[in-house]
Amino acid sequence: MLAVLGHYFLVVSSDTRPANVQSFMALVDVAQLVFAVGECEVDPDTLERLIQGHLQLYVGVYGADSVLPKHNYCLMFPDQLRRFGTFVRAFVHERHHMLLKKIGYHRKNNRLSNWG
Repeated sequence: MLAVLGHYFLVVSSDTRPANVQSFMALVDVAQLVFAVGECEVDPDTLERLIQGHLQLYVGVYGADSVLPKHNYCLMFPDQLRRFGTFVRAFVHERHHMLLKKIGYHRKNNRLSNWG
């Protein structure tokens, strides 16, 4: 879906793209490079340059107050790629936390239980 939207903005929009479309196109470039990590060799320096370029465009459009923690976390991707050759998808404690949430999800409503 992301590639389809990227193609739409690339083909349909004119040479003078609004800043928010430029930011989105930079995001498409980053996402395609991140998804390519398991399929081919990706240069961490190129990934870092694209991520920083997207974040600069994003801050330019939406302001510094709109930056979320996930924007800062994505700055760690190039370093992970340098160190491990791939991305650390989920840490062990996060996987265990997700398992506990999955088990406990259906047990939070006591009204449906026969407690007495």
